Amino acid sequence: MPDLDPAQRSALIAAHQSINHGGLQEGTIDTGPQTVWKSTDPDRGSEHMPTAVWPLIGKGLLSFSGKPPHRVAQITEHGILELDCAGVAS
Repeated sequence: MPDLDPAQRSALIAAHQSINHGGLQEGTIDTGPQTVWKSTDPDRGSEHMPTAVWPLIGKGLLSFSGKPPHRVAQITEHGILELDCAGVAS
């Protein structure tokens, strides 16, 4: 995953770890109107900036569905393969 920055890598891993809970869900932060993507896994609770998530969608590593503010991003088979090839354990 040399072409992914640390924030993108973190978001992709979080989407993979949240695969059984629906992936990443778009929402706002508690302190204002800024949009973030949150892990739907209750044990993870990670938040990721749109600047990390949208490039992953553009590269086909995540797919998304829904309309704002209820969009969900899920890891694709290509995203899982990317993690496997990089040796990233979930």
